[in-house]
Amino acid sequence: MRPRPAASALPARRQLEAIIENELWRPLPRGLEEAVAELAAGDGGSSIAAVLFYGSTLRAGNTADGMVDLYCLVDDLRTFYGHRRFLAWGAVLLPPNVSHLVASTRQGELRAKVAVMSMAQFRRATRYGVGMSIWARFCQPAALCYARNADAATAVREAVADATVTAVRWAVRSRSEAVATPDRLWTDLFRLTYGAELRAEGPSRAATIYGHDPARYERLLEPALLAGGISYERTGEGIRPSILPLSAVRRRLRRTVWTVLGKTISILRLCKAAFTFEDGVDYLCWKIERHSGTRVVLTDWQRRHPLLAGPFVAWRLWRRGILK
Repeated sequence: MRPRPAASALPARRQLEAIIENELWRPLPRGLEEAVAELAAGDGGSSIAAVLFYGSTLRAGNTADGMVDLYCLVDDLRTFYGHRRFLAWGAVLLPPNVSHLVASTRQGELRAKVAVMSMAQFRRATRYGVGMSIWARFCQPAALCYARNADAATAVREAVADATVTAVRWAVRSRSEAVATPDRLWTDLFRLTYGAELRAEGPSRAATIYGHDPARYERLLEPALLAGGISYERTGEGIRPSILPLSAVRRRLRRTVWTVLGKTISILRLCKAAFTFEDGVDYLCWKIERHSGTRVVLTDWQRRHPLLAGPFVAWRLWRRGILK
């Protein structure tokens, strides 16, 4: 079920949301709707407001290659998790919770990593989320797999537009020159946000994301600037926003603070996943191998005690340059 919402009334915002809505309503890969239906039919499914599909599998357009990334937005975490109250508290304190879904579809088995958070948390995180991870993901392309009704679809559209506005504000404030080109603004932003997480991908990841569809990011830039209250001037060299760039010292300080904060949150989420993510260790090893080409082999003791072993394994991978 994917009911279309009504359009927004503000001109720049309306233009931005129109672009976002067309993306959200892109055709879904085969088997994905069946997998989402299986998710909605499970325990707590009545509390699901919307499900979003995003990430590298969406960009590749092939759900058979790797694992699908889904964001499941719920009305109430306690209702969704039922008697598993510790999971609800985990999602309240450090969202999102992550789980593993294996769905049987007409096209075969489909595997998905499902991140769960409340719709209210998602709305807040797309505006000014701590650690950057939510708005940095959803200023990138996403598809709406499921919405309970038009109100839920509207909430998702508005939140994804908020994520784009937040991203552009950060890009503008973090730039090093008064005049910047769209490719420099976006790639520098993604380099900053990816650097604020523990990830297996290298620095080239930022250029890869932008390079997948540069016309999309250029199309989003101007309405996002105006929707965020930032005027600008077009020059022969690029765009000159009305907001001045930070000084080099303040820019380095901001980058350091957000990198330390983001990596700390990433480590805490990994620790939480030891309790909330079934087969999470295998998933993390698979993801590291997929993005870095390095196979991670764990001992039986490390598998049985992921919380104790995790910091040492992460340190070893960081020393080897696999985790950044």
